[in-house]
Amino acid sequence: MVDFWRGHQQMDELPINLLISEEEIGLDFQETLGRLPSPAQQALLLRYCEDLSVFEVAHIMEKSYKATESLLSRARSAFKEALTESGMYHEEVKR
Repeated sequence: MVDFWRGHQQMDELPINLLISEEEIGLDFQETLGRLPSPAQQALLLRYCEDLSVFEVAHIMEKSYKATESLLSRARSAFKEALTESGMYHEEVKR
């Protein structure tokens, strides 16, 4: 039952509806990313900038696959929160 629940959870992805222009993203985005712990930064950069699989990120970071999944999940949540706090991201309310 636990495996079924885990497999059907909604996974947070990186926010795509940022409230700033492409020109502004560079420095502000990097500054916000820089607020995260180093392992979280590295995992996010490898996964989304280098477009590596979770398995490849795990191998590079010398972690298990499950530990890397957890790290990425926490990193996405922390990054989303940091973007929200900086005013660069706004959660859309669904009615």
